[in-house]
Amino acid sequence: MVASCVVVDQLKQVIGRFATIEELPHSFDDTLVDGLIGNINMSDPPVSEFVKESFQSLDFESSASMVVSLLLRLYEKYCQRPASHDAGIADQLARAEVLLEQSRPAKVLSDLFTVYTTCHRLRQQGEWENVIFWCVSHFPSDELTLFLRRKIEDFLCMTEGEDVESLIVSSMSDLFCCTDSAHVLNGTARILLHFAGRLSTHEIQLIVETVQTGGVVGDVVYQLVATVRPDMTLMDDLNPSKWNNETARCQTIIKLTQLSSNNSFQELQSYLPGICRILMDRRRAPLSDLQEMLTKLQPRLSVAELATVLDSLFPRLLESPCLLEAICKARGPDFLNDPSMANIRDRLAVEITKAISHSDWEVRDTALEIGAAVPCFRPMLGPLPPLVRFDPSPYVRAAALRCMVLDEKYHQDELPQLCENVVMLDADAEPRLVAVQYLHKTLAANIRHVFRILPKAIEDTDDEVRRLMIEMCSTLLVVEEFAEETEKELQEWTEDSEIGAAVRAVLGEPPVEHADPVEHILTDMMNALRIHFEDTIDCY
Repeated sequence: MVASCVVVDQLKQVIGRFATIEELPHSFDDTLVDGLIGNINMSDPPVSEFVKESFQSLDFESSASMVVSLLLRLYEKYCQRPASHDAGIADQLARAEVLLEQSRPAKVLSDLFTVYTTCHRLRQQGEWENVIFWCVSHFPSDELTLFLRRKIEDFLCMTEGEDVESLIVSSMSDLFCCTDSAHVLNGTARILLHFAGRLSTHEIQLIVETVQTGGVVGDVVYQLVATVRPDMTLMDDLNPSKWNNETARCQTIIKLTQLSSNNSFQELQSYLPGICRILMDRRRAPLSDLQEMLTKLQPRLSVAELATVLDSLFPRLLESPCLLEAICKARGPDFLNDPSMANIRDRLAVEITKAISHSDWEVRDTALEIGAAVPCFRPMLGPLPPLVRFDPSPYVRAAALRCMVLDEKYHQDELPQLCENVVMLDADAEPRLVAVQYLHKTLAANIRHVFRILPKAIEDTDDEVRRLMIEMCSTLLVVEEFAEETEKELQEWTEDSEIGAAVRAVLGEPPVEHADPVEHILTDMMNALRIHFEDTIDCY
């Protein structure tokens, strides 16, 4: 209760100071506000009651923007409580609508719509009518920030009710077809995608024609077109003569392929020649799109058809392991052993053999990552220990060690000592983490190596290396040979700010009670406002 009263008193001071400014100084650390919202305990009755009463008494007409923004964020946290079904919340949401008609910084409106989305369920659908009309009428404005526009999209996509959904769909489809703004176009596409089932045949045709006659647009636009017109064919809607931009047409084909469960087998077959041409163009088919497309496409193709597709994108298979990984995930790591894949497998083997000694570390790394994904290529990588010890790239060293771990049955004699050396001597975290992960996995067989790396690993710069080392100490402490020295080493770290709590837990010591971080955050906020009150005001 004492701590609660302290927090409430500090909140009063901060709110009092915020009430005098419209915008924060440049030098004010915005993460302090984020930290306050993230850490404040709204299940504490004095704190939650204070936030509730402060918001209810807030004068939206005359209060400064910063105090409005702060209380909006605090009230949104208050409304997230499991028991937040207070009937008064709906009244407060209605009262806050006056902010929509005021000239406020975009941050205030963004915080307001965060409250609206959090509390949407606490108000009847009809009670949101004014907010919906405001959103629809202001959505075309270029003055909306990207963050605020996204919040409005989130809010509109929560709307239910035949009449209001018809209003949104009609307005957004009209705006989609006439806007020159890419941000507005992408935003309307996201909303229309949510309400796709309500689009009329005429509206769908206008949407398709807009994309056909336009330029390159956002990914969500192609997703919308593919969703509302899943029966496109290369002879009709996808005919190149109907498209102003070939990249837009290619992206639409890719989206249709990703939604291939909606297409007949014949339509899918008709896409393949076009797909194979697209795959070679890095501008029209980014790796992320290719990965998703292959994941969706390959279950519907025979091995021979998949081989044709892989042959079309062969040079791109060497750009990143992600494409082969996508197929391995679905068909298993030995899919290249099929006779239909012999040509692809042999060509890849030649390229990987050359790539492992390439001067560019990224090429070497990709070869190793492909070897990790597809076992049949690991023999082409050559001796791996020299790469682990001497390659100048930490990513290559880590990838080489990972390949050895995957084939550990062939390296059982050398892996434990090699991993110990990597932890003790390697200057980079990536290889050290792979080494510690192996020793953690094989702890029972390699406990002596684990004991020897303890002093080094517990002070590692990588958090995960330290965490795994502390976890392994639980085993070291119960082995008489290692227990005394292990405990002695751990005692040196009980007060460490990052791992102290975990170390004390391993040693069986009670946890240390820490002061409420909110108190420190509020103190820092007040100090920052005192020091920087005369600073240049941030335009937010």
